[in-house]
Amino acid sequence: MLITLTILEISAGFAGLGAIAEIWIFNTFYMPYMACFLSMLSMAALFFGQRMAKEYGGAASLMGYMAYIMLVLFFTFKLHPIF
Repeated sequence: MLITLTILEISAGFAGLGAIAEIWIFNTFYMPYMACFLSMLSMAALFFGQRMAKEYGGAASLMGYMAYIMLVLFFTFKLHPIF
């Protein structure tokens, strides 16, 4: 799970950098949507790991971050030109 989380976090970070470049250059919102989606996947994996380890306090602290990512994911989904 550590390798999976590391890959998810690194890919979400690079997707975030690509999203900034895409917004500046092309003014489109495909990469920001993908970056938010990858961030949400990594948060879900972290939440699952916290719950399996019975670290309920740590799992509860992740919910604020997940709510923020869901909000950004919702707005990037609405801005995406295909949808």
